Amino acid sequence: MTAISYRSQYIINKPRASFAEICLVGVIGFFGAVGSGSSTKQRDVFEHAAYVIPVDTKKEESNSVETTTHLTISEQVELIKKSFGLNISAMAELLNVSRPTVYAWLKGEPPKTQENISHINFVENQARMYGELNLVRPDNFIKRPLFDGESLFSLLKQKKTISNADFILIQGLDYKESQTRVVGLKKNEFRTSDDVLDDFT
Repeated sequence: MTAISYRSQYIINKPRASFAEICLVGVIGFFGAVGSGSSTKQRDVFEHAAYVIPVDTKKEESNSVETTTHLTISEQVELIKKSFGLNISAMAELLNVSRPTVYAWLKGEPPKTQENISHINFVENQARMYGELNLVRPDNFIKRPLFDGESLFSLLKQKKTISNADFILIQGLDYKESQTRVVGLKKNEFRTSDDVLDDFT
Protein backbone atom coordinates (compact mmCIF):
# COMPACT_ATOMS: atom_id res chain seq x y z
CA MET A 1 0.00 0.00 0.00
CA THR A 2 1.28 3.44 -0.92
CA ALA A 3 0.51 6.59 1.09
CA ILE A 4 0.53 9.78 -0.97
CA SER A 5 0.67 13.15 0.78
CA TYR A 6 0.11 16.35 -1.17
CA ARG A 7 -1.52 19.76 -0.99
CA SER A 8 -4.35 20.78 -3.30
CA GLN A 9 -6.94 23.55 -3.37
CA TYR A 10 -9.56 20.91 -4.09
CA ILE A 11 -8.90 18.94 -0.91
CA ILE A 12 -10.80 19.95 2.19
CA ASN A 13 -8.70 19.67 5.31
CA LYS A 14 -9.97 16.99 7.68
CA PRO A 15 -8.55 15.05 10.62
CA ARG A 16 -5.93 12.47 9.74
CA ALA A 17 -7.20 8.92 9.26
CA SER A 18 -6.17 6.32 11.79
CA PHE A 19 -3.78 3.51 10.89
CA ALA A 20 -6.65 0.99 11.03
CA GLU A 21 -8.66 3.03 8.51
CA ILE A 22 -5.71 3.20 6.15
CA CYS A 23 -5.20 -0.56 6.35
CA LEU A 24 -8.92 -1.21 5.77
CA VAL A 25 -8.99 0.93 2.66
CA GLY A 26 -5.85 -0.78 1.41
CA VAL A 27 -7.32 -4.26 1.87
CA ILE A 28 -10.59 -3.30 0.17
CA GLY A 29 -8.69 -1.78 -2.73
CA PHE A 30 -6.48 -4.86 -3.06
CA PHE A 31 -9.32 -7.38 -3.18
CA GLY A 32 -11.39 -5.07 -5.33
CA ALA A 33 -8.67 -5.02 -7.94
CA VAL A 34 -8.09 -8.78 -7.79
CA GLY A 35 -11.78 -9.66 -7.79
CA SER A 36 -12.50 -7.56 -10.85
CA GLY A 37 -11.16 -10.34 -13.07
CA SER A 38 -8.85 -7.98 -14.93
CA SER A 39 -5.17 -8.70 -15.30
CA THR A 40 -3.35 -6.57 -12.79
CA LYS A 41 0.26 -6.00 -12.11
CA GLN A 42 1.53 -5.64 -8.56
CA ARG A 43 2.22 -1.93 -9.07
CA ASP A 44 -1.30 -1.35 -10.43
CA VAL A 45 -2.80 -3.12 -7.42
CA PHE A 46 -0.90 -0.96 -4.97
CA GLU A 47 -1.76 2.21 -6.89
CA HIS A 48 -5.41 1.17 -6.83
CA ALA A 49 -5.18 0.70 -3.08
CA ALA A 50 -3.42 4.02 -2.50
CA TYR A 51 -4.86 6.23 0.19
CA VAL A 52 -4.55 9.98 0.00
CA ILE A 53 -3.66 11.65 3.31
CA PRO A 54 -4.53 15.35 3.38
CA VAL A 55 -1.77 17.65 4.60
CA ASP A 56 -2.43 19.20 8.00
CA THR A 57 -1.93 22.84 7.07
CA LYS A 58 -2.94 24.11 10.51
CA LYS A 59 -0.03 22.25 12.08
CA GLU A 60 2.33 23.69 9.50
CA GLU A 61 1.03 27.20 10.12
CA SER A 62 1.47 26.82 13.87
CA ASN A 63 5.06 25.73 13.32
CA SER A 64 5.85 28.84 11.30
CA VAL A 65 7.38 31.53 13.49
CA GLU A 66 7.24 35.22 12.63
CA THR A 67 10.64 36.82 12.43
CA THR A 68 10.81 39.85 14.68
CA THR A 69 13.60 42.36 14.44
CA HIS A 70 15.11 43.04 17.87
CA LEU A 71 17.05 46.29 18.21
CA THR A 72 20.15 46.69 20.32
CA ILE A 73 20.09 49.14 23.22
CA SER A 74 21.97 51.75 21.19
CA GLU A 75 19.51 51.36 18.28
CA GLN A 76 16.55 51.71 20.63
CA VAL A 77 17.88 54.89 22.20
CA GLU A 78 18.81 56.32 18.80
CA LEU A 79 15.31 55.56 17.47
CA ILE A 80 13.72 57.39 20.43
CA LYS A 81 16.05 60.36 20.00
CA LYS A 82 15.40 60.64 16.26
CA SER A 83 11.62 60.04 16.37
CA PHE A 84 10.97 62.72 18.98
CA GLY A 85 13.73 65.08 17.88
CA LEU A 86 15.34 65.24 21.33
CA ASN A 87 18.82 66.22 22.44
CA ILE A 88 20.83 64.28 25.03
CA SER A 89 19.63 66.37 27.96
CA ALA A 90 15.97 65.83 27.02
CA MET A 91 16.65 62.11 26.49
CA ALA A 92 18.13 61.84 29.98
CA GLU A 93 15.09 63.56 31.46
CA LEU A 94 12.66 61.41 29.48
CA LEU A 95 14.33 58.13 30.46
CA ASN A 96 14.88 59.22 34.07
CA VAL A 97 18.66 58.82 33.94
CA SER A 98 21.76 61.01 33.68
CA ARG A 99 23.38 62.29 30.48
CA PRO A 100 26.42 59.97 30.88
CA THR A 101 24.03 57.01 31.08
CA VAL A 102 22.39 58.01 27.80
CA TYR A 103 25.81 58.30 26.15
CA ALA A 104 26.73 54.87 27.53
CA TRP A 105 23.56 53.33 26.09
CA LEU A 106 24.23 54.94 22.72
CA LYS A 107 27.64 53.23 22.79
CA GLY A 108 25.95 49.89 23.42
CA GLU A 109 26.36 49.44 27.15
CA PRO A 110 23.35 47.51 28.55
CA PRO A 111 20.99 49.04 31.14
CA LYS A 112 21.75 48.04 34.72
CA THR A 113 18.19 47.63 36.01
CA GLN A 114 15.02 45.93 34.80
CA GLU A 115 13.19 49.22 35.29
CA ASN A 116 15.52 50.90 32.78
CA ILE A 117 14.92 48.12 30.25
CA SER A 118 11.15 48.26 30.72
CA HIS A 119 11.07 52.05 30.36
CA ILE A 120 13.23 52.02 27.23
CA ASN A 121 11.03 49.35 25.62
CA PHE A 122 7.90 51.33 26.44
CA VAL A 123 9.19 54.63 25.09
CA GLU A 124 10.62 52.92 21.99
CA ASN A 125 7.21 51.42 21.21
CA GLN A 126 5.58 54.85 21.48
CA ALA A 127 8.39 56.37 19.40
CA ARG A 128 7.71 53.89 16.60
CA MET A 129 4.05 54.91 16.43
CA TYR A 130 4.99 58.58 16.63
CA GLY A 131 7.46 58.15 13.78
CA GLU A 132 4.80 56.49 11.62
CA LEU A 133 2.82 59.76 11.70
CA ASN A 134 5.44 61.24 9.34
CA LEU A 135 5.18 64.68 10.94
CA VAL A 136 6.75 67.69 9.28
CA ARG A 137 7.93 68.98 12.68
CA PRO A 138 7.99 66.03 15.12
CA ASP A 139 9.86 68.08 17.73
CA ASN A 140 7.11 70.71 17.66
CA PHE A 141 4.65 68.68 19.76
CA ILE A 142 6.73 66.67 22.18
CA LYS A 143 6.58 69.25 24.98
CA ARG A 144 3.39 71.05 24.05
CA PRO A 145 0.65 70.62 26.74
CA LEU A 146 -2.03 69.11 24.51
CA PHE A 147 -3.56 66.52 26.82
CA ASP A 148 -5.37 68.09 29.77
CA GLY A 149 -2.38 70.27 30.54
CA GLU A 150 0.14 67.49 30.08
CA SER A 151 2.56 67.08 27.21
CA LEU A 152 3.52 63.97 25.30
CA PHE A 153 6.91 64.23 26.98
CA SER A 154 5.48 64.19 30.50
CA LEU A 155 3.13 61.30 29.71
CA LEU A 156 5.98 59.20 28.33
CA LYS A 157 8.15 60.04 31.30
CA GLN A 158 5.40 58.75 33.58
CA LYS A 159 5.06 55.65 31.38
CA LYS A 160 1.51 56.50 30.34
CA THR A 161 0.35 55.04 27.03
CA ILE A 162 -0.64 57.48 24.30
CA SER A 163 -3.96 56.59 22.67
CA ASN A 164 -4.53 56.43 18.91
CA ALA A 165 -6.89 59.40 19.24
CA ASP A 166 -4.06 61.46 20.77
CA PHE A 167 -1.71 60.52 17.93
CA ILE A 168 -4.37 61.48 15.37
CA LEU A 169 -4.79 64.83 17.14
CA ILE A 170 -1.06 65.51 16.85
CA GLN A 171 -1.07 64.50 13.18
CA GLY A 172 -3.98 66.85 12.47
CA LEU A 173 -2.27 69.77 14.21
CA ASP A 174 0.97 69.12 12.33
CA TYR A 175 -0.86 69.15 8.98
CA LYS A 176 -2.78 72.31 9.81
CA GLU A 177 0.30 74.18 11.01
CA SER A 178 2.39 73.04 8.05
CA GLN A 179 -0.27 74.36 5.67
CA THR A 180 -0.30 77.67 7.53
CA ARG A 181 3.47 77.94 7.15
CA VAL A 182 3.22 77.21 3.42
CA VAL A 183 0.62 79.95 2.95
CA GLY A 184 2.78 82.38 4.90
CA LEU A 185 5.82 81.61 2.76
CA LYS A 186 3.82 82.09 -0.43
CA LYS A 187 2.66 85.50 0.77
CA ASN A 188 6.26 86.53 1.50
CA GLU A 189 7.27 85.59 -2.04
CA PHE A 190 5.26 88.51 -3.40
CA ARG A 191 6.51 91.09 -0.92
CA THR A 192 8.79 93.80 -2.22
CA SER A 193 11.60 95.54 -0.38
CA ASP A 194 9.28 98.48 0.17
CA ASP A 195 6.78 96.17 1.90
CA VAL A 196 9.50 94.99 4.27
CA LEU A 197 10.59 98.55 5.04
CA ASP A 198 6.97 99.45 5.78
CA ASP A 199 6.99 96.88 8.59
CA PHE A 200 9.61 98.96 10.43
CA THR A 201 7.85 102.30 10.01
